[in-house]
Amino acid sequence: MMQGTIQTLHAKQSYGFIRDAEGAKVFFRRNALTPPASFASLAVGMRVAFEPDSGPKGPRTAKITVIPLETPPVLSFEELAAYFQRHAAG
Repeated sequence: MMQGTIQTLHAKQSYGFIRDAEGAKVFFRRNALTPPASFASLAVGMRVAFEPDSGPKGPRTAKITVIPLETPPVLSFEELAAYFQRHAAG
């Protein structure tokens, strides 16, 4: 699988383009999305993993998976208090 970012979306026609790591534009259709992702949940700039395929007009995708955002770990109240005590002294 390759990775890239969503470059453009055309909601009325249910297609868009992904920019891969090398800068190439790759076409995709709504039916290439893997559940639970839906076309309505996509946004320009989202990171995706995709299986490249070739189409009659150039590169396209056979399957797209949205890469979830990484969220920082949640700190407990005690961990936050200790952090502020360490950094409040100067």
